[in-house]
Amino acid sequence: MLEARAAVRNLHAYRPPLAGRQGLRLDFNESTVGCSPRVLACIRSLTADDLARYPERESVEHQVAAFLRLDPSQVLLTNGVDEAIHLLCSTFLEAGDEALIVVPTFAMYGIFARAEGANVIEVLANDEFGFPLQDVLNRISKRTRFIAVANPNNPTGAAVARDHLLQLSSWTRRTSNSMGKQCLIKLRARRTFSWREHFQRPTGWRACAAEFSRARRNKWARSAARHLPIT
Repeated sequence: MLEARAAVRNLHAYRPPLAGRQGLRLDFNESTVGCSPRVLACIRSLTADDLARYPERESVEHQVAAFLRLDPSQVLLTNGVDEAIHLLCSTFLEAGDEALIVVPTFAMYGIFARAEGANVIEVLANDEFGFPLQDVLNRISKRTRFIAVANPNNPTGAAVARDHLLQLSSWTRRTSNSMGKQCLIKLRARRTFSWREHFQRPTGWRACAAEFSRARRNKWARSAARHLPIT
C-alpha cells in the first residue's frame, strides 16, 4: 500500500472549533463587520459563466502591487493565508531545517513546516502574550530557516514592537552571512515601517476578505483592489 511521507503521517490533525461560536471570532481572523459593500455588489453581479472560468490573476496582482507600492513580481494572490504559508514552507524548507514559531499562534505555521520535515522550535510568549525577542534570538541556530512573526498575533491580538522587528532583522542578517544560508522571516504585519528596507529575505501578507481571494474575477477586482480591507 502506498503510504504518505512519515512527516505527514506524524502530523496532528487540525480541528478548528467550528460550532457554537459567539461574539468576536479573533481565533479565525474573521471580519466582524463584513466586507465592503462595493465588493459585495460586485460578487452579486457575477454570472454562472464568470464562476466557471479560471481567474486571470496577473492583472489583479499588478493592481494590488500599485496599491501597495510594490513591484508586481513581489505580489502573489493566494486563496487565503493558508495557501501562502504552504507555498513558503514547500519552497524554502527542507528536512532537518528549523522553523522558529512563537506560541500560541496560528496553527498552520507549525503544520506546514512539519509537513516538509522541518523541526519546529516553539518559543513560549512572554507574560501578557508579549513577543519574547531575546528567547527567539537565543534559539536561532545554523539550521534556522524560517521565523514566523504574526503581527498582530492570531489569536492573542498582541503586537510586536517596531524595534523588536529591527533587532530580529539585524540578528538574522549577521547569522545569515556567517551561515551562508539565508533565513526566511514571515511577517503578517501592519505597515509599521518599510520592512523591505530592513529584512534580507522577508515575506509579508495582508489578510483580505475571503470573498476577495476566492472570486478574483477582473470584472469586480478593480473595485475591490481600491477598497482592500487591510488588517
